[in-house]
Amino acid sequence: GSLGDNRFRRINDFILENLDQDISLADLAKVAGISLHHFSVAFKKSTGVPPHRYLIGRRVHRAKELLLHSDQSIADIAYAVGFSSQS
Repeated sequence: GSLGDNRFRRINDFILENLDQDISLADLAKVAGISLHHFSVAFKKSTGVPPHRYLIGRRVHRAKELLLHSDQSIADIAYAVGFSSQS
């Protein structure tokens, strides 16, 4: 049912290393080494949220860190974590 610790760690590492890129569900399923459908079900079972919501949460978390600890503009931070605009 769920992803398991090692598989989830690989997925999470991939997300954190590629926040500034477009990350598709297919990309994440490929990293996990399982089918797209099975990935979606297992990810939600493991985290309690759908993959897209988890990805947005990681981006927001990283943006908060950068806002607190860098001199970058809000727009630069937004682009650095994969958002298309600062809004």
